[in-house]
Amino acid sequence: MLKAPRPFIAGIVSKASRSIGEAVFQMERNQMAPDENGYVFQCNENVVIVASQKCKYFIQSSSKPYLHDVNLLVKEPGANGELAKRISDHSAWIAIDIYQWPQNTEQAETVSIPRKASQRLVEYAKELVGDFATVAIHSDNQTFVPCD
Repeated sequence: MLKAPRPFIAGIVSKASRSIGEAVFQMERNQMAPDENGYVFQCNENVVIVASQKCKYFIQSSSKPYLHDVNLLVKEPGANGELAKRISDHSAWIAIDIYQWPQNTEQAETVSIPRKASQRLVEYAKELVGDFATVAIHSDNQTFVPCD
């Protein structure tokens, strides 16, 4: 969750990528190939995809609150005091998801997300939002953490 809306266009994400040591280039839809790597692609005004080191990241942003009814989040267990105030006061958000990572096609089970990819996700978050972040949410397990 963010204090204020911020732009997240492909150029800004490319710059953030270079800042964390990822060499990427901007690509248009007609240039994309399934196995392509090392690119940033602007899907629409709110979504950017990054392909780096055989992983793909989906970066989505909004200049509106995370949910239409912020009180639903404030009522969650663990969201009280200062954390509840930060949730109530946010005015925008960004979500970064890893949606593709290397798999072993010989293995029956899905391979979990590589630790390095998760660390890169955190680096992207720090680089893209910095001091504008107020609360980090892991929606899969409903964890809320204040950002300081």
